[in-house]
Amino acid sequence: MPDLVMLDSATPHIRSVSKFAMIHRLTQVGVPTQPTRSCSSIADFEAACAEWGSTVVKPSIGFGGHDVERFLDGDDEKGRLKVGDLLKTYGTLLCQPYFPHSGVLRVTTIGDQPSVSFNQVTGDDGWKPNHGHKWVYHAEDDEEYCACCTPRVKRLRNEMVDPKPEMVDLALRAAAAMELSMAGVDIIESDGQAMVLEVNACPGFSSLQSDLRTKIGEEIVQLAEERVKSVR
Repeated sequence: MPDLVMLDSATPHIRSVSKFAMIHRLTQVGVPTQPTRSCSSIADFEAACAEWGSTVVKPSIGFGGHDVERFLDGDDEKGRLKVGDLLKTYGTLLCQPYFPHSGVLRVTTIGDQPSVSFNQVTGDDGWKPNHGHKWVYHAEDDEEYCACCTPRVKRLRNEMVDPKPEMVDLALRAAAAMELSMAGVDIIESDGQAMVLEVNACPGFSSLQSDLRTKIGEEIVQLAEERVKSVR
């Protein structure tokens, strides 16, 4: 279409949806991320646990923490049964070592600049921010609630932070590696080592306060306007 300017083509978005493709790309350009094994059988899961001990298993294409499982005891009978069920659903999974951490940092990037950053609030088990809930926004109190929980469960607010410069640099490198104009980069620190967990092409803003959602929206519009000017 003449005079149409797109922030990104479909290719980087498709690439970022697949965790396999995302990790491969990040590794290619030297962005630190988790060691990863492909798992298409119980034997693959057992091999991962033998190498790493505590292991996380997840589908390559997923959303909201659905079917992301942690096995602290390795390949016990309960773990093998759960992984067997996941393999029936997905065919192939990712296995990664579990890295203990104090929280997941989300750095939102717009163009080549950082935007809003926050520590993602985790549940009582403290290891993943998303637990598969479907959140529904209620404008009357500017809050989100689980769509299926009774009594109602309110989504916890994330904690706004000013990330360390090295974390910002890591996030920008990760977004650039994925060729994304807008991204939500999830980072953890474990034993003093920072690593990228995920680069989200469509970072969720709904859990943020309304003024922060407006801020990010304005920055996206500004980026789009700058791109239009650059091609005229």
